[in-house]
Amino acid sequence: MPRVWAMAFVSVFIGWASGGAVPLLRIGATSESIVVELPAQDGPVHIAEYRLYQDPAAHSEADRLVWWGAPTGAPIVVPRFVDGRDLLYSKFVVYGADGGPSQSHPQYVTDLSGVGAHTFPMPWPASKKGMSGIVDLEDLIALGCKYAKDNGC
Repeated sequence: MPRVWAMAFVSVFIGWASGGAVPLLRIGATSESIVVELPAQDGPVHIAEYRLYQDPAAHSEADRLVWWGAPTGAPIVVPRFVDGRDLLYSKFVVYGADGGPSQSHPQYVTDLSGVGAHTFPMPWPASKKGMSGIVDLEDLIALGCKYAKDNGC
């Protein structure tokens, strides 16, 4: 299995070197932005964003553009929140400036190291006394249970 992955990885880079697909090296996120790292190129490219359920082959990239220009090798930073949506869960595709076929496969944010962890404390019950499988609420209160869990069907 690792050999098949290595062959696919090499073919993407060979295709890119011969003018084919452009590999997205890394897509990361911070609390306020999406960071895309592309290799430097001579010509301009477009980066389009699609929702999880959208097929890039069936949609136009023109109304989904999040960035366009010539990649210099420096990170490309785009806003993470657009129209109340979080692009952290989106997929991104690179297109040539001519609007032709995509130059990359859809890729997702995979580097979450810039996104902070939750800092709020985990709420704990007042006592470790609890019950699973709630039958009668009055019995739980009479027993002094401080929390209950129900696996409703």
